[in-house]
Amino acid sequence: MGTNHSVGSSGRDGDAPGTPIPTHHALIVFDRPTAHARAVPRDLQPLFYWPTQITVGSSAFEQWLIDLLDSFIPSCGSRGTQAVYYGAIAKFMTWWGTSGRQAPFSIQLLRQYREHLFPSDEKQRRRKGQLKPRTANLYLSALRRFCRWLMEQRLIEFNPMQDIPWIKVGKGFVRDSLTIDELKHLLATFPRQPGTPAETEIRLRNYAIAVLWSAVGMRSIELARATRGDLGMKEGEHILKLHRKGHDTAQEDTFVVLKHWVFDPLRQYLDVHDQTHTSESRQDLDRHPLFVSVGPPNHMATPTLIRDAARCQPLDVKSIQNMMRRHLGRAGLRDLQIGETKNRRPISPHSLRHSAASIALENGASTKQVQDMLGHANIETTMLYVHNKARVKQAAEGFIPDLTAEDSNIT
Repeated sequence: MGTNHSVGSSGRDGDAPGTPIPTHHALIVFDRPTAHARAVPRDLQPLFYWPTQITVGSSAFEQWLIDLLDSFIPSCGSRGTQAVYYGAIAKFMTWWGTSGRQAPFSIQLLRQYREHLFPSDEKQRRRKGQLKPRTANLYLSALRRFCRWLMEQRLIEFNPMQDIPWIKVGKGFVRDSLTIDELKHLLATFPRQPGTPAETEIRLRNYAIAVLWSAVGMRSIELARATRGDLGMKEGEHILKLHRKGHDTAQEDTFVVLKHWVFDPLRQYLDVHDQTHTSESRQDLDRHPLFVSVGPPNHMATPTLIRDAARCQPLDVKSIQNMMRRHLGRAGLRDLQIGETKNRRPISPHSLRHSAASIALENGASTKQVQDMLGHANIETTMLYVHNKARVKQAAEGFIPDLTAEDSNIT
């Protein structure tokens, strides 16, 4: 916990001095509104004020922000969620202290911040290099949780974020996916021939990731979080338990099934990795990252090099995505033309997840089966794939006869 502050606060607009707002954790100082301030309309009602003694960018601001977030963040669920919310609230506080510190924390301020994240004017959004709606909603979600926490701490009397609407996200949008032939072409760009120990491990690791990603539609963050202990067997089939969204550990009922052609590349990679790695106990191996970051060639120059579990760092999400982007580029799949049109078909690493879902559906998997594979909490998310395909394959347009064909009965 950071150093506690005990700075007095002053009233606004000539009112009597307010009092610092306490918490049940660290002492976090805001300027409390006076009773007189409650007479204003709800949208303008100040819940608290920016602390007058704090300036954004100063060491005092940094310490104040640490104290605030050290108190709030432990209530935010998994470590991944905590990290995201930490950055989101820090972003808001920086904006408030820079652009609107004279304005109180209120519904009106939060509406202004929503407009800042996602301007209502489309031209302004383009000029700003606009956030995507889902990203902007993530920032708003963090603020909703923050306001709920303030209520739990009895710091505010109502949740102002209840008056702030989400930014609309198109429901019918599903990213483009690759065909079976395109996925085979992509996998062919991964070299697997032996090289130095480091080169061999990297090549087999990347190929195993690509096969797994294409076959079961895992998220890149799930690939990065996977450990050796997450591998197992069910009903005679190899499985990999997944660290789904909002969970720090893998859950017994959330897994993907690894058919032999998916598990074999993974086993070959792990065999090579284990030649230069030993573990003192099975428990150490269970915590070992499934996909390990390998350093420069000299990192594994000695075949007898022994690395303990603490030195085997997991391959991070950014490295996994960048690796796949390179191979999509090598395969010529990052920017494809749509049929005979002039339009382009952008493909990203995340498209592999959509490819697995689309191919499974095309080959007879049920919506429920695909939902279980992808880990969608709501089956409506999975139904987007079904609706988009059905709209084309079962289109009403197909029932209209060719109006341009010559009719031999017409004279």
